[in-house]
Amino acid sequence: MSNKVFFAAIGLLIGITAFGGCSKNLNSSSNTASSTPTAEEFGSSGQTAAQGSTPASSDDPEQKTESALGSVVSSPFQLTLEQSALNAILLHGAVMKSLQGEIKQDLPDFAITDPFAVSISGIHLDVKYAFSAPVLNNRTQQWEFTTRSISADLTIDSVVANETFQVSQNGVTIVDHLNGSCGGVHLTLPAGASSASGTIQLGLNAGTGKPELTLTSFKPDWKPGAWKVTAINCQGPSGFGDLVSQAASQRLSEIDPYVAVIRQQIQVELAKLVSGPIHFEMDVSPTVSVALTANHFSSPAPSDFPGPVTVQGEARFLFKKVSRALGCAQVISSSIPMPAQGSDMNCSANRLRLPIETVQALITCGYYDGALVANFDSTKVPAFSSLVSSWIKDLIVWPDLLSFDAHSLFAFRVTSFDLPTFSNARSLGPNLIGLDAHLPLELEVDAPVDATHTPYVQLRTNFSGQMDLSLVNGLAVVRIARGSHMHIGYEWYPDYVHQYHPDQRIWMDPIESSANDYFQKTGLQLNVPSLKVGNDLTLAPQNGHLDQDGIVDLDIQLTLNTSN
Repeated sequence: MSNKVFFAAIGLLIGITAFGGCSKNLNSSSNTASSTPTAEEFGSSGQTAAQGSTPASSDDPEQKTESALGSVVSSPFQLTLEQSALNAILLHGAVMKSLQGEIKQDLPDFAITDPFAVSISGIHLDVKYAFSAPVLNNRTQQWEFTTRSISADLTIDSVVANETFQVSQNGVTIVDHLNGSCGGVHLTLPAGASSASGTIQLGLNAGTGKPELTLTSFKPDWKPGAWKVTAINCQGPSGFGDLVSQAASQRLSEIDPYVAVIRQQIQVELAKLVSGPIHFEMDVSPTVSVALTANHFSSPAPSDFPGPVTVQGEARFLFKKVSRALGCAQVISSSIPMPAQGSDMNCSANRLRLPIETVQALITCGYYDGALVANFDSTKVPAFSSLVSSWIKDLIVWPDLLSFDAHSLFAFRVTSFDLPTFSNARSLGPNLIGLDAHLPLELEVDAPVDATHTPYVQLRTNFSGQMDLSLVNGLAVVRIARGSHMHIGYEWYPDYVHQYHPDQRIWMDPIESSANDYFQKTGLQLNVPSLKVGNDLTLAPQNGHLDQDGIVDLDIQLTLNTSN
């Protein structure tokens, strides 16, 4: 009967928990889970007496002190990507989010001859720079960057002029000797008086498998006269110091002699960025963040790079507001072997692999974080709207619905009243995983009363049994295995009963039968949300299975924005 679609709402939480507790495509709430009801409260298919709205758990993270908050799930990960995707992830994560540093370099001595011979030695250049986050050029797979700020100081130890010259005038020859010297010369390039731009190429060393960053172009520029002499101490003829200042400023107005030195030092800094483990950071939600540390890169054929690159390392999922006392923090020690050649997923250039234990740990922390919550209205459940609009169905199944207008809009909230768990994960075939599941679910129905919503009826199931989970072409389907049964109970909120005196009879047998039939045959279908990395890259899980090593293997569709 059509009522089975109504109870698809209960299955929303099954899908949320099955994929790590992420409900970003729903209107999520941060409310904490309800306290666990007794067996009598959820096990009956008839009416039960509640004691008002379900109270918040005493383990509410908001009640903990800040020092006790912050639970981390640490897990190995394996990510295989095309080079263009790796470019984009590195761009928005680990390496080039902000390239900044300081270059200290001694420059070669030099001499000038005009207007007189001067030797300059002991030249020390100190450049401070910060580049804005670079933009990925999709046509060349290079990063284009510009300076956010750049400034410099230049000191000169010694300026010496020692020259004998003669001047003839009116038949008279005058021989003179110029002997002057300067020290403590200090010139400054103020911030904002110069800029720089360039491109950086990501590659993979064929011998070591390590990523490499190469500065393929660098174009610094400073305005003529930008350098200012801030200190000089000279001995010699009158005006000698002014001539030296003018000559030094003129020399520094030409950028060409210094480009090679600055470029070389920036290349050294780039090499440092990828010399050790590379760190990625991203926020999943306001209360959950992920930090990835990539410590190994490999390619099936480095000589053919660019090509698929496999990145291995550690993922740290931080649940910022979950008390460490709850014990959801874990260190997953399972190793992730490289997939065997010829495996089902081997043909995919882009895939993510995590141990199945990691998924359960994330569900546990997600439960305590209050992430296993979805809010929606009755327009998302056509069968419930149909039930409200049919007085015959109402009279037989749910008499109190007769007191509402046929177009009334009800509000639903689905969550878990206790910790959901999974065990005995097993592969049932391509893209199909079998699980022994314990899913304590509740669906709160709020009724539209006096232009607002008030708690009305709560439906509960404490399902324990076998569940099938499939992921094909970005669509997740959750089914209850045949032989398993979902018992559904209900209870009225006493405030509503006290104020409106409803007919509290709800005939659960046909609803429960239809719900079980629906979840066994059709199952809940959910579009798996995509992961957006910066403005350039979208990763969308497409197909997934559990391999023989207990590793969840997700095939990822990659979309790279080429409009930049």
